Amino acid sequence: MFSWQPVRSAIIYRLVGHSMDKLYTTTEVTVDDLTPGSFYTFTVTAIGSGDLESNSVTCVGSTGESVEICSIVYINQINVIIRWPPAD
Repeated sequence: MFSWQPVRSAIIYRLVGHSMDKLYTTTEVTVDDLTPGSFYTFTVTAIGSGDLESNSVTCVGSTGESVEICSIVYINQINVIIRWPPAD
């Protein structure tokens, strides 16, 4: 599960990574087919009206024995806080 905090003016979010480039209206996405012990990079961009895009935020994390990925805990125009479980 990959999740992030909503951006106030966002209409949709673009998630890129692990052979995907998709648009979502939610802030929580299940990413399938991850390999335990591997590193993954995901980039999230908030898109508002008029196709105005926020700065993208990139999250890099590794999967442990149980496949989990990082989450964006807080985001604003100049800061981001990212959390992921430690690798086993």
